[in-house]
Amino acid sequence: MDISSERVLTNYAGIDTFQKKNGLNIGQNDVWIAATAQATDACLVTTDKDFDPLHGKFLNRVWIDPGTSTPAAS
Repeated sequence: MDISSERVLTNYAGIDTFQKKNGLNIGQNDVWIAATAQATDACLVTTDKDFDPLHGKFLNRVWIDPGTSTPAAS
């Protein structure tokens, strides 16, 4: 997906505004990843907790415990 698409840019702006209003510190690259996942209705699979504040609001994510390589309950 082209990150310069209107859908991704709109999602980026929404997520970035949300994180700033809520005092979150989500990295810029993670905001792009989340915006793209949201634009494509993709489920984001990750081994870190950076996307937790966005789960259920902007995207669906599956967290894989890096210690076990097993999807954890949300």
